[in-house]
Amino acid sequence: PFDELTKDLSSQNYPSISKVIPSIVLITKWLNNINKNIYVDCLKQLLTFLITGLKERFEDSQKTCTHSTPHLIATYLDPRFKKLDLYFSSVVSSEAEKRTRNHIVFSSEERGKDSQQLAAQPMQQNKSSIWEGHDEAFAMSNANITAQGPN
Repeated sequence: PFDELTKDLSSQNYPSISKVIPSIVLITKWLNNINKNIYVDCLKQLLTFLITGLKERFEDSQKTCTHSTPHLIATYLDPRFKKLDLYFSSVVSSEAEKRTRNHIVFSSEERGKDSQQLAAQPMQQNKSSIWEGHDEAFAMSNANITAQGPN
């Protein structure tokens, strides 16, 4: 499954961070399920090591909403994962919704500031432009049409 997840995430034309949290949840569940059926000590130890490593790195984030905001928002907004209790508890869903709203408000305020700054700046005409050649050709074309008169 590690190989499958790695290939899935890296082979997409448009990889999505919204799949990171579900991938962690699914691989953890898979490891826990397979661990119940393993009786060879070295394999059991390897699985225990993998499960412990995932829990140390990610379990707290599942319970306490310490996911990075971009990952949390992306997963929450992805219709494939948004309403599945498999990936988010109600607490984490509420936190994701709150962070999404805050991000939208912050972004719109920043855009408003940028718009105000642009409006305050006087418009400057740039005479040396790449489009100057187009403007000249267009003006000459219009002059030729006008000089020829109506047909």
